Amino acid sequence: MTYTFRKASSRDIGALLQLRADFMDCFGPLDDKGREALGNYREFLSEGLPDGTFVQWLAETGNEIAATGSISFYRLPPTARRPNGRAAYIGNMFTYPPHRNQGLAGEILRLLADEARAAGCHAILLHASEQGRPLYRAFGFEAAESMMEYKF
Repeated sequence: MTYTFRKASSRDIGALLQLRADFMDCFGPLDDKGREALGNYREFLSEGLPDGTFVQWLAETGNEIAATGSISFYRLPPTARRPNGRAAYIGNMFTYPPHRNQGLAGEILRLLADEARAAGCHAILLHASEQGRPLYRAFGFEAAESMMEYKF
């Protein structure tokens, strides 16, 4: 099978909503908060895609989306670890089952890392599923145990 890679645009919002729903479905049935998140995703895409704070890459074969991954950019106060304050977070890494083990996720990860490098980021964060950990380790990601979260 031949695959092509391209950045998603605002014209792809309908397809990106379906990709997100399929991705979220992998973690089980959506609860109320999951449905709320999915409902807010159109607004997020409508803002983030045009202004470049959100970039999503697609792997396609014919007219079918086979895999995807995204990166969000944000600013933090500059620190020694992030001298310019630019930060990036990778999410939505997802390959449909019939297209797995074709190297698609690895190529999308490379494209996302190139986006972060071009944006001046010094590091990329992500949350890894058990299934994704081998890919991220092979790419050079290291486990970090310093994050904490407060939930309202």
